[in-house]
Amino acid sequence: MTTFAEVSALYHKTSEEIKQKYPCLSAWTFEWNYRLRNAMGRAVRKTNGKKYIELSVEIIRLNLNAPNFLDKIRDTILHEWAHALDWEKSKGWGHGATWRLWMATLGRPANRCFDSKLWMVKPNKCQYAIRHDNGRIYQYFRNGPTDDQIKAAKTWATALRLPNDQLALVSLDHGWTRQL
Repeated sequence: MTTFAEVSALYHKTSEEIKQKYPCLSAWTFEWNYRLRNAMGRAVRKTNGKKYIELSVEIIRLNLNAPNFLDKIRDTILHEWAHALDWEKSKGWGHGATWRLWMATLGRPANRCFDSKLWMVKPNKCQYAIRHDNGRIYQYFRNGPTDDQIKAAKTWATALRLPNDQLALVSLDHGWTRQL
């Protein structure tokens, strides 16, 4: 089983190597994000000039037992550093051509490391969820959505009956749940 200490050590080791190679990244820092649930990591630029890479505590916690998880988290770390390099070197942002070039430079495929269209973390006490067809927006309900809420959400693609009152990871395409 992977531990948070191993993830943290991997982040700091990988980041130190990248910052030594690319000094323009020296102002970028690291933060754990306790609320992020639709991505394993994120590169963030604030209007006040603060720049940092953050990793999702919740998604990492859910995946600590996954096989080869340190490889997956390393891909995520490099993915986010590619965003930082893209910004610092060309003011690019997103998953465009320059970002893909940075991913190739870092020796990784240019793909998403965690697909929120396939997985969902549901809050405690919620029994129902509606997922928007873009796969990223959720509405959660304790006792189920009302008819009015269902009518108002004409573009919502998936309505799920979620198990029990425990926090759970739900596979949206394979129809199974893992209790946490």
